[in-house]
Amino acid sequence: MIVKIDKLKNFGIFQNYLHDNSLSNFNRYNLFYGWNGSGKSTLVNLFRWIETKQPVNFEASEWEITTETNTINQNNVGTSNLNIRVFNKDFVEKNVFTQNGVKGIVYISEKTGSDKTRLDSEENNLKNKDKKFNEIYFELNGDKNNKKEKGLITLNDAFLSNAAKV
Repeated sequence: MIVKIDKLKNFGIFQNYLHDNSLSNFNRYNLFYGWNGSGKSTLVNLFRWIETKQPVNFEASEWEITTETNTINQNNVGTSNLNIRVFNKDFVEKNVFTQNGVKGIVYISEKTGSDKTRLDSEENNLKNKDKKFNEIYFELNGDKNNKKEKGLITLNDAFLSNAAKV
């Protein structure tokens, strides 16, 4: 768990931030709110960097964060085992809303989101195959509700029966 941000240098609005001991430490869940331009998205970019182990803007910055067990900075973040998740506007746009409306909100991570996308694709493939199966089944067996709509199997049986009679 992140305890505090010790330093942010050349990180967006935070040009030379040093931790102030009058600030409370972070908790397990943290909500950031404030005026536009106050640095909320900038902090989220920092946390996304820690989450994904990939720089999210401000690659030339310096930063340092204290966790319960160690200190993480821009140099060692790739080897960090800190497990955090960022739930922000980008996450919502990518995983909750689609062009057709709202997706189910059941995603735990981006990997789970990509698994869900693959599952949706497989479900569509299955529906298409099921539709094709029903078309072929109807063509072979006919419509059980309409005796006039006979399938190829019934027509073939009738043909063979007539041929045997002749």
